[in-house]
Amino acid sequence: MQAKNYTIICIYRSPIGDFTYFLRNLEIILNELDSISNELIICSDFNIDYMKENSKKNSLDSILNSFNLFSTVTFPTRIFKDTSTQIDNIYVNVYKFDFSVYPVINGLSDHDAQIIAFTDTSTCNPKQSISLTKKIYDNTIRNFVHQLSYENWENVFMEEEVNIIYNNFVNTYVRIFNTNFPLVKIKKFTKLKTMVNLRYKNFLCK
Repeated sequence: MQAKNYTIICIYRSPIGDFTYFLRNLEIILNELDSISNELIICSDFNIDYMKENSKKNSLDSILNSFNLFSTVTFPTRIFKDTSTQIDNIYVNVYKFDFSVYPVINGLSDHDAQIIAFTDTSTCNPKQSISLTKKIYDNTIRNFVHQLSYENWENVFMEEEVNIIYNNFVNTYVRIFNTNFPLVKIKKFTKLKTMVNLRYKNFLCK
């Protein structure tokens, strides 16, 4: 089985920190990692409650989704008296393997630990393959154009250095593009012909 390289980063955001500054630097980090790593795992305490809809959660998801990162934790991670929040999370862009996520109460913190376990794929039938593609529809094109029209491009027009202007424009454009046209995975199966009856069979590795 071919070896895989995973990039794992741990991030903590102070609840009293500048949220805009945090998002800006998070995007810079993800841009750097996106060019050198295909499999990325983020273990985080962003101090953003994912059990409630809020503007910070939506802004964070917008950036993460543009890099095909998605949240995996679906349970409370901090329970105190009569309240519970989900401010710790694990984000992955690993589409090729199945995984499970569960909490662990270790008694060392007021936050429960989270464990993500990837399925061992060493016995997978090599006849199955997964590819990534972008599906583009009329409604997603309209959303894409709509979001571009509301972008103020301040980081482009306020700069004077040509290279910085170009990079800022491309980063913003690609972020909006990836948000509206995310990668989706497609399973492909090689058709096998038997020697006896010439029937085709597909094999699925769970």
